[in-house]
Order: sequence, then C-alpha cells, then structure tokens
Amino acid sequence: MHTVLFNKRVWVLCLIYFGFIYGLYALAFFLPTIISGFQQQFGTTFNVLEKGLITAVPYLPAAIVMHFWSRDATRRGCRTWHIAIPALTGTISIPLALYMD
Repeated sequence: MHTVLFNKRVWVLCLIYFGFIYGLYALAFFLPTIISGFQQQFGTTFNVLEKGLITAVPYLPAAIVMHFWSRDATRRGCRTWHIAIPALTGTISIPLALYMD
C-alpha cells in the first residue's frame, strides 16, 4: 500500500476520476437551483415537465459530442488524453463558473 500512495499514475487517475465525479455532482445538484434562478429572473414558473425538459438540455449536446469524441479517440488510438482533457476541463470550469456573475 505504501508504494501505491507514491505512484504518480495512481494520483493522475484519481485526478481524472475526481474531474468526472465533480462535474457530475455539480450538474446534478445545482441545475435545479439554476432553473429556480431562471424562474425568479424572468418572473415565470415552470411545471414539472418543463423543468425536466430544461434539465435535459445540457445532456443532449453532451451525448452528441461524446459520440464524435469517442470515434476520434478510436481512430487516433489515443484514449487517455480523450478522457483526461474533458475531465480536467470540467474540474477547472466548475469553480470558474461559480465566480461568474
């Protein structure tokens, strides 16, 4: 166990995994808050179906991009960076989004 804690590859993989989970939880937990902010800002109320459709908006482009991104990773044969770059981008962009007005 001692050697695992000092293995750089383990720490890099932990960072990548953190990027995935951090982005997933940020979107899942804060998207309803963002939708409530839309309701207050625009003076409207959304019913359950409308909230569900609004919640689905980020997932549709993500599914399309994931399809083409995975095809590119397979074509190039370099899957590591195709996973690490989006994970690191999500890890960096979530805190930046919190400080934007």
